[in-house]
Amino acid sequence: QVLVEWPANQAPRLAFRHQTEQWVNYDGGGVPSALLGTAVKGGWDNGGTIYVARMCHPETGLMYKLPGKYHSDYKKAYVCSRGKEQEKKTGFELLLGAQFEWAVVTHGNIPDNAVVASRAADGSPIYVARAKVGNHDSIGMTRQGLSYCLVPFGGKEHTVRAYEVLVNVVMPS
Repeated sequence: QVLVEWPANQAPRLAFRHQTEQWVNYDGGGVPSALLGTAVKGGWDNGGTIYVARMCHPETGLMYKLPGKYHSDYKKAYVCSRGKEQEKKTGFELLLGAQFEWAVVTHGNIPDNAVVASRAADGSPIYVARAKVGNHDSIGMTRQGLSYCLVPFGGKEHTVRAYEVLVNVVMPS
């Protein structure tokens, strides 16, 4: 198990003081169906299910993890950076759990309970976002105040203005 990692001097943006997001590292190609049964689904792409994933990719030049998608048919994880869709067969993480749902974002206002997948070099949160590219679902990223999200699809990074963010619906205890 790998939980969301936060820099020591920064608290999560979530309104809840406990973290319920659980990210698991996967290093072995196709993800076993038992694990996919607990992974967070993000929609459909070319007939296959996509799941919420995150990873670092050497071609991005970034040291932090970017949210993206794992495609069950292609057995690869995808993120976008520098105008391109980046892919990996190993070395990515999947988000597990049933306490999530998608919330529409308007005017760049991210809900307080949005899932933070990572933090940028400046410490600002990077959120898990979902949007349509044509008739296909894709999962990518957004940040507070942006009126768009960035998602990978078809080898490219797409800027999409109508999008959702993943939110944690577990109520504080």
